[in-house]
Amino acid sequence: MTAALPVFASPADAADALRAGRLIAHATEGLYGIAADPLCPAALAALDALKGRAAGQGYVLIAANARDCEGWAAADAQVRALLAHDWPTPLTVVCAAGPQVPAPVRGEDGTVALRIDRHPASQAIGAQLQHPWVSTSLNLRGQPPARHWRDVPPALAQALAGALDLGPEPRGVPSTLVRLAGGQLQIVREGELRLEAIQQVLASLAAAVAP
Repeated sequence: MTAALPVFASPADAADALRAGRLIAHATEGLYGIAADPLCPAALAALDALKGRAAGQGYVLIAANARDCEGWAAADAQVRALLAHDWPTPLTVVCAAGPQVPAPVRGEDGTVALRIDRHPASQAIGAQLQHPWVSTSLNLRGQPPARHWRDVPPALAQALAGALDLGPEPRGVPSTLVRLAGGQLQIVREGELRLEAIQQVLASLAAAVAP
């Protein structure tokens, strides 16, 4: 059984709902997700309750561009290079959190997970917020991610303010997830993006700054 979600008339309306502490559904490059404004503690608490997560587990943050991540990731040339690169498929980077990251969004080890998402819905939200926002899979705990925002069960629909229906459907695959610490790159979750391609970007950066 599914329940109908209201559809936002514009990205501005969706962003207003996020700023007001509401949760919304929208497409990303990989999957449909639940979005929350990390600057709204009530939204994060609602998302924790919805997902059955303990506070402090951290969430993935997505942004429309690398510029909006300034202050959210610790100042690091390698992190900047990975976030700014135009990848053919999504890449999520776990790195040291910057001073702008609220405590509930950081991992217990002081890290944050950031991804630039180029789906039109994400780009439209980012243009309104101009800072990263939380993105997690569109499902309740223990259930598979919804294939479309129209397919959410009533219990999930009741927790969402609406859906931003903009752009094509997601590819249906999660992002590649890497951890970057102390200059060392580690694959946490394999995706479509090859490790060699990521290493090439870091090698090019190292060559550019070499004396």
